[in-house]
Amino acid sequence: MITIHKFIVYVEDRPVVNMDPTARIVEVRPGPLSTLNVWAIVDTDHPLEPRQFAIHGTGHPIPPGERYVGTAPGPTFVWHLFEVAS
Repeated sequence: MITIHKFIVYVEDRPVVNMDPTARIVEVRPGPLSTLNVWAIVDTDHPLEPRQFAIHGTGHPIPPGERYVGTAPGPTFVWHLFEVAS
């Protein structure tokens, strides 16, 4: 079944989130206490797999092999979420 789910991503160097490998992230917003709220369109018939992300602040270098997912502007920091190629 295709649906939309919310995921919590912790603001750390390389967070890993278990989600449908074909999930398409559609929104990234700041969450409470050093987290990002991430909404994705998922197929619940697919098994969950670990997906690795990277979070960078504005002006920080972005290593090769990372794909931009979204930006979460907060009151103090702006975080940019990237998925790390596996």
